[in-house]
Amino acid sequence: MGWVINVPGARGYEGYAQVLDTDGKVVKDRKSDQAVAERCEREGVFWRAADVAWVSPTLHRIPEGFTGKVDPDERFMDDVLRPEWEQFVYDTVPLVHIRVLLDRIAHHKQRITKLDDELAAAVRHAMRNGSHWATIGEETGLGKQAARERWTQADEL
Repeated sequence: MGWVINVPGARGYEGYAQVLDTDGKVVKDRKSDQAVAERCEREGVFWRAADVAWVSPTLHRIPEGFTGKVDPDERFMDDVLRPEWEQFVYDTVPLVHIRVLLDRIAHHKQRITKLDDELAAAVRHAMRNGSHWATIGEETGLGKQAARERWTQADEL
C-alpha cells in the first residue's frame, strides 16, 4: 500500500516505499498495493520513496540489528518517505500542492466544526451541573460575558 494524490481533471499520483540491497538493486516495493510485510533474511538494507516516474535520491539505512519486516513502519513512512515523495509531486506539478492544501483545509474545517459542537455540548453539560459563566469563561480563556455570548444557545438547550 502506498500514497495517492488524486487531482480532479488530472491523473492521480501514487508513491510507495522501496527496499534496496547494498548494490542498490530494488528488492521489494509497494507498487500496485503489493504488501512488503513478509519477513526476509536481511536481503534489503535501504528504504527510499518512489513513484512511477521518480525515485528518491535519498536512501534511508535500515537500522543495525534489524530483524523484523523489511517494510518501514507507518510512522516512518508518513514522517520521512511520504514527504519526500510529496515534494517531488509538488515540485513537478505545483498546482497539485494547492489542491491538496485546499482539501486538507476543508477536512480540518469539518473537524473543527465537529469539535466546536462537542465543546458546546460540554458547556451545556457544565451549565446543567451548576457551573457559572464566569467559571466557563475562565476555563476556556474567555471572560464571563464573552463565554455567555458565545454559548448562550448552548445554555438554552
